[in-house]
Amino acid sequence: MLARDGTVLDANETMLKAVASSRGDVVGKSLWDTPLLAGTPGMPERVREWVDRAAAGEPVRHEIELDLPGGRRCLEFALRPVRDADGLVLGIMSEAVDLTERRIEEQLRQSQKMDAIGQLTGGIAHDLNNMLAVIVGSLNLLERRLAKGETDVGRYVDAALDGANRAASLTHRLLAFSRLQPLAPEPVDANRMVPEMSDMLTRTLGERILIETALADDLWKARADPSQLENVILNLSVNARDAMPDGGLVTIATSNAAIHGDPEPGNDIKPGQYVMIAVSDTGTGMSPAVIARAFDPFFTTKGVGKGTGLGLSQVIGFVRPSGGACQDRVGARPRNNHRGLPSAVRGGA
Repeated sequence: MLARDGTVLDANETMLKAVASSRGDVVGKSLWDTPLLAGTPGMPERVREWVDRAAAGEPVRHEIELDLPGGRRCLEFALRPVRDADGLVLGIMSEAVDLTERRIEEQLRQSQKMDAIGQLTGGIAHDLNNMLAVIVGSLNLLERRLAKGETDVGRYVDAALDGANRAASLTHRLLAFSRLQPLAPEPVDANRMVPEMSDMLTRTLGERILIETALADDLWKARADPSQLENVILNLSVNARDAMPDGGLVTIATSNAAIHGDPEPGNDIKPGQYVMIAVSDTGTGMSPAVIARAFDPFFTTKGVGKGTGLGLSQVIGFVRPSGGACQDRVGARPRNNHRGLPSAVRGGA
């Protein structure tokens, strides 16, 4: 507590401990002359101005850095006028909140985010470079064959188109991830969509991955963007494949889900009828630390150049705007490792 002229009337133990001083070194002195501020060049003059403003009735709040006995600290410093019943300023309440640890944590998170962006950029560049190599190589071969008068060049055209389509798909995923790709929801039959993706999933996952389906009878239709839902299923399946480097089993299951009452803790889905699409694998599973961040943007356990890192973050970026929710559940054994999309999209035609 300060008098209107800035004289310290009282000081708590936290302040005294911060400046390693006794009460006699602080109480009775002007605030700018106390060990709290006197050791930081330029700070006494700034605080004297702030005290004058507070004495005139203006609340003051600033973030400041002080050189204290324990080291340099970042504080949120505030001066608040204390008034009587008639509005006259009687004194000034001073407050200081130590933000140092919070600032260090924010800097660490920002550094980690920049590292993740670097990995993400490296993965995207790697994938696009591979796709462009296919396109350019196929067109070069096509040019040579045509120059020789050969007409059996269909396979080169197909290879170039395949590379172009995969590049377009990656761009589509990036747009969806950045929320620039608008959703076009319509009634979708997941039981029809999953079998229609069979050939694409088989080619994408490779011969060492077996794929099985468990499709519920009388499945409701889900209202969702069909192309984005296909991408979700593909991303979950690829994520499952990457957890099984030596091969394994991927199971894609559908079921109806009716949610009643209040949501469970940690689950923000509203009561209603939903369609569940779950992708399970027999892979290595995830540690609790990885599970906690599995859907975070920019988070990936893959090395640089091993992928875009957009999979699960894109999944949740589609599911939530579609009215659903995501869960990632890992059982006690690898066979129970579920990368699922429970209650993915609201049911109904």
